Parts: sequence; structure tokens; C-alpha cells
Amino acid sequence: SQDKTKKLTWSNLFAACYGNEPLPANPASEPAPIVREQSQDPALHCDARQGQRVIDERLRPDSIVEGLILFRPDGSVYCVEQALTKEVEAKLNLNHPRLKKNRVASLDALIFAATELRQPVEGLIARIPDASGRLSPYLSYLLAMVS
Repeated sequence: SQDKTKKLTWSNLFAACYGNEPLPANPASEPAPIVREQSQDPALHCDARQGQRVIDERLRPDSIVEGLILFRPDGSVYCVEQALTKEVEAKLNLNHPRLKKNRVASLDALIFAATELRQPVEGLIARIPDASGRLSPYLSYLLAMVS
């Protein structure tokens, strides 16, 4: 919404995902409903959290350089530059506890599958995307943890 000329430009449609929408009326962490700007809701992430705020161009999926976005084993995301880490946390909420938990759970599931199938983890990752062409939402984390 900040630049109407980019309304349908692919590179402007980044960080677009469900993001835990719709806005919860009363998140469990709050005792009573609170009226606030949607982009400040602690339960939202990705574009739902970003709202109308502009994020750093270096975080565009089509222009991210290798090594810019990193992962910790606990599922958290950070960047080599502190300013970008702040964007990832404040504007996109990518370190939301549920996202971190889901990242770790995806790794646990991958390791379990590798153990059960007696195949290397890398071989299972090579099967992504699946038959429907879908990527794992935590693929970047998985790749970071097994490399």
C-alpha cells in the first residue's frame, strides 16, 4: 500500500503468508480484549504482522544473499546484521514461540523419518517439494540444521 505502482509486482509480494490471521479477538496471553493496530498483535507473524510497514529490501525472498538469514538449533531466526534481525523480529515476528516450536518439530520429524526409513536426512530433503509441488514451510531451517 506504500507504493501503488507496485501493487501486483511479484517482488513486492514477499513475506506473504497466512500469518495466524484473522486477528484474534482475545489472545490467550491477554486477560481482556484490547483494541490495537493489527500489526502489533503478538500472535501474528509474516505479512499479517508486517501490515503496512515497509521492510528492508534485503529481506525479499528473491534477493536474499546466502548467509544473510541464519537459524539457531532452538528454531529462532537471526540475521548477520542486527538491524535486519530487528526487522525479522519486530515487523515479521519470525521468532514467535509457535514458529520456533514448529521448526524444531519439523527437524525432529525429519530425523525420525530418516531413522525409520534408514535413509540419510539429505535424501529425504531432496524429496522436497512433494508430489503436489509444495515446499516445507521450514525448509530453510531444515537445510541449515543438516548442513
